[in-house]
Amino acid sequence: MSETVENLSVDQEETQGKEQKTFSAEYVRALRSESRTHRLAAKTNEQALRKLLGIMDTEELGNVNSRIAAFEQTQQQRETDLLAKANKRLIGAEIKALAGYDTALLAELIDCSQITVDDNGSITGLDEAVQKVAERFPAVKKPSAEPFSLGASLENMSVSKSVNQQMNEAIRASIR
Repeated sequence: MSETVENLSVDQEETQGKEQKTFSAEYVRALRSESRTHRLAAKTNEQALRKLLGIMDTEELGNVNSRIAAFEQTQQQRETDLLAKANKRLIGAEIKALAGYDTALLAELIDCSQITVDDNGSITGLDEAVQKVAERFPAVKKPSAEPFSLGASLENMSVSKSVNQQMNEAIRASIR
C-alpha cells in the first residue's frame, strides 16, 4: 500500500511541475472537422466494400481479408468461364467457315479438347481435329458439286422460268 501512495505522490509532482496545455477553439474545430472527414470517408469505403462483396448492412464484416480472397476467387472463376465460352464460340465460328464440310455435323462430332485458342485469337489444332473426324465419319464431307460452266447459257438448260421472271419479261415487253 505504501507503494501506491508513493506512485500517487510522484504522479502529482509531475503534473504540478508541468503546465496543462490548452488548445484554441479554432484548432479543436479543425481537428474535429478533419476527424469527421476521415470518419465519413471510412463509412463510404465500408459501404462500397459491402456492396462489392455482397454483404448486408446488418451482417458483420468479419475477416475482410478472407472475404476479399473468396471474392477474388469467384471473379477468377467467372473470368475463366467467360474465356472458355468465348473460345468455344470462336472455334464454332471457325468450323462454320470451313468449306466442303457439313458444318453442323462436324461441330457435333469434333473433339474440341485438342483445339486451343491463344491470346491473339489464333486457333491451333482445328485442321487435325477436322481430318480425324472426316476419316472416321466420311459423311461429314460434302460431295463436291460440278462448277457452273461459263459457256452454258440459260436457253440451253432446261430450267423453267419462275413467275417473277415471267412477270418481269411481260413488264419489259409492255414498256418497249
